[in-house]
Amino acid sequence: MIETALPLSIPPTFTPFLISIAAMLVTLVYGCIEDLKDRSVPAVMWYPALVIGIICLVYFVWETKKLENIVYLLPIFCMMIFFIIAFYLFAYFHLFGLGDAKALMTVTICIPIFPLVPLFGYPPYGIAPYAFFPLSMFTNTVLMTIFAPLSLFLYNLCKRNIAPISTMFLGIPVPSKTLLDTYGIVMENFEIQDGTIQRQFIGFRAALYQMITGKGRVYTKDLRENPKKYAKQLELYNQVDSIWISHALPYLIPITIGFIVTLICGDLIYAILERLF
Repeated sequence: MIETALPLSIPPTFTPFLISIAAMLVTLVYGCIEDLKDRSVPAVMWYPALVIGIICLVYFVWETKKLENIVYLLPIFCMMIFFIIAFYLFAYFHLFGLGDAKALMTVTICIPIFPLVPLFGYPPYGIAPYAFFPLSMFTNTVLMTIFAPLSLFLYNLCKRNIAPISTMFLGIPVPSKTLLDTYGIVMENFEIQDGTIQRQFIGFRAALYQMITGKGRVYTKDLRENPKKYAKQLELYNQVDSIWISHALPYLIPITIGFIVTLICGDLIYAILERLF
């Protein structure tokens, strides 16, 4: 835990921040449920938590100013602006969904600092108790997402689903007859040559290009909702036994887990590095 000799005190606004936590947690859980249903979340669901969070934030800043500690919030404000822009750009370049970006931006606005002292102490993102919460939450979320690829790889090994290593970490094969009942991105290209179907896994560079540009990616949800537009692809898919698709775990789930873990424990990566070195 980082100690400070500076005469800083915790503003009484930490109590209203608990209201922001409750509002954000309810919103995230509800968003996970909606995301699991249809892989989309209504935009309006973020507004109540955002309004509550902004009110608590304004009150916090006002109380901090009365304690003459406002100068310690300046780096926090700069980091807030930076991360809001960064999360927006992540969504713009299709690195994750717009709903996920809205979740991270809402947390950044509503809970910019740790509202409680975490078990592993404050991370070095500011001066305790003014330590930046969203960065720790984001790194914890990334840490949570590591378990999904590892689980997929072990699953594919056990099932003897053979594919390029990167594909085995990111997807699973599903029967073509159930393709429209799943959620994910098709990880193979199909075409007919000399009367037979040729299939090829989409390489890393091609997948990265599709991710950034948003072009060429075939979502199973789009196949289900626009069968006429994808009639050619569906005809090819129906002629094979199985098709590899990316895993369909909504990113909002690890975001929610990362949110809870950060509130309780703090920054896991920093805590691990601190104890190792």
